[in-house]
Amino acid sequence: NRGCGGGRRGEGGVRTRLKVTVEAIQGLYHEQGMDLPRGHLIVAMNSGMHHYGSWTYTLTCILRSPLHLPCFVTAWNLTEAIVVRQILFDYGAKIIDGFDV
Repeated sequence: NRGCGGGRRGEGGVRTRLKVTVEAIQGLYHEQGMDLPRGHLIVAMNSGMHHYGSWTYTLTCILRSPLHLPCFVTAWNLTEAIVVRQILFDYGAKIIDGFDV
């Protein structure tokens, strides 16, 4: 059970702090992916991937990566989310979502 004020209960109920580092890098993932530091998660916030052809290369790079990093993808609205979900499905991504389309 998380309380206000951050941290979480570790072994023996002792509150521990989590360290999160976020690094934003300008450019396209598929052009910089191999040069990026090893991460734990790929985030695409309101990516508009249905509008940009460059996502073709990026999705291929991400899904073929030997690192198998999880991706967190959001969309501007439900209509866009349905389209983006289908794009990801078509590229072979394993999709875990909270709604049934």
